[in-house]
This record gives sequence, structure tokens and C-alpha cells, in this order.
Amino acid sequence: MASIIKFSIGLLFLTLMSCDPGIQYDKIIRNETGYEVQVCIKYIDGTSDSTDTLLLPSNQEVIVYNYNHIGKVNSYKNCDGHSTIDSLSINLTNNDPLSVNINPNLPENWNFNVIDQRISGGGICECRLSIINDDIIQEQ
Repeated sequence: MASIIKFSIGLLFLTLMSCDPGIQYDKIIRNETGYEVQVCIKYIDGTSDSTDTLLLPSNQEVIVYNYNHIGKVNSYKNCDGHSTIDSLSINLTNNDPLSVNINPNLPENWNFNVIDQRISGGGICECRLSIINDDIIQEQ
């Protein structure tokens, strides 16, 4: 009986040790301008086009993508892929002669941050895109 209990505990321990690490990954857009912006999100959907439009007031942020699953923090450091988003666009609301001069679809415009990393490689991370006043230009 004692050997069955030891075997069961050993099997439980082995099962817990072999689990893949968990990850929480967010893509966040922060509006640091004096303008309200509109964020349009086009999702990957095999049957139809699916889009959302979000209004983002000045000095606010929005999570445009959240992923909680199995993975490792370092696999998200390039801020590309890993989402159901096909494309993003950012426009100003009510400012016809002005536009936002930043492409949210280019990974190099995003900043990767590790919030918490565990020994297993999992943890919490984010990719953040900040829109600043220098990104607002006069349309030509």
C-alpha cells in the first residue's frame, strides 16, 4: 500500500513538473497625444471580414489583443504575429487636415516589456505602441 502511495505521489510530481509554462501577453496602444484617436482592428477570420473600432481619448490606453495560453515570454519579444489581428489602423477623430504618422502593423514600432518572468520561461509580457504628438502630421 505504501509503495502505491509513493508511486502516485511520484507520478503526480512528474506530471506537474512536465507542464508547459503559461503566458499572458497583451498588445497595448497608448495615446499620449492631445487628440482623440480611432483604432480600427481587422481580425483574421476564415469566413468573413470582422472589424472593431475603438475610440481612444487623450492620455488613455487600450488592450487590442490579449493572449493567455501556453508559451514562453521570449517568443513574443519581436511583437509580431501571435494574434488573431490581421491589421490595425489609427486615425484622428474630427481633425481632417491631420493624420497619425505611425504604422501599427510594423513590429519595430512596438516596445516589448517583460512584467514578470518565471523560471519555467512563462510569465507576463506586453508589446506597447505609444502615439505621441510628434506622430501627428499635417496631411498633404
